[in-house]
Amino acid sequence: MAKIKPKEIIDKIITSEVKTAFWVSWLVFVFVVGLTYIFFKYKGDFLRSVFIEAHGMLFDLFVIATFILWLNKKAEKRRNIQRWEEEIDDFREWDVKEAMFRIVGNIKRLNRYGITDIYLRDCFLKGANLERADLREAVFTKANLNEASLAEANLRGADLSGADLSGAYLMAASLIEADLSGTSLAEANLWKADLRGADLRGAKLTIEQLSKVKTLFQTILDSELEKEVKQKYPHLLEMPGFPKEEVEE
Repeated sequence: MAKIKPKEIIDKIITSEVKTAFWVSWLVFVFVVGLTYIFFKYKGDFLRSVFIEAHGMLFDLFVIATFILWLNKKAEKRRNIQRWEEEIDDFREWDVKEAMFRIVGNIKRLNRYGITDIYLRDCFLKGANLERADLREAVFTKANLNEASLAEANLRGADLSGADLSGAYLMAASLIEADLSGTSLAEANLWKADLRGADLRGAKLTIEQLSKVKTLFQTILDSELEKEVKQKYPHLLEMPGFPKEEVEE
């Protein structure tokens, strides 16, 4: 039977932080308790003081453990956010369905952590299901969102300039102050979409599509399209909830 050398035992203990802490704690405990028992004996006021200190130590341990747990949670959150953002970056410009599913999954995970301003430039999101997604201030510049479902999504202040949103479903989506300049919206469903303050200069869409939106109040349009809206659907340019007659009064 092979003999276990003391050096090997010490090496094994030292290589494990948990084991090292455990054995050091036990050695200190045995040393302190041994000396105390020999010289002071556990009795009287000394024993009472020991119990008082023990309660104080337990409270300190509780506070420290709670703080460390909070720090670990914060660190874990930062690591997760960084990992998911890096995965989106890894799949950027991949024009395959797998990339779309991976990116959508990471968008939803980031949303659960309250992250909305996600960088999605040049991402392939054709046919993606992003219904009710919170993507405020997100960057979709030149992203492929062809036939993507963004119904009831919050895209307030999002940068969608140059993106392909042809055939996309944007029913009841919030596009307040979104940048849609140069965006392809051909055959996109804009029913009840809120386009207040959005920039639609150079966007590819028709007056018929705009007739279905919730409002175009303070929306920036190309001059010809704006003229058509004023002629056919002037109510869309009014402040939402306030008829023109009431505003003039």
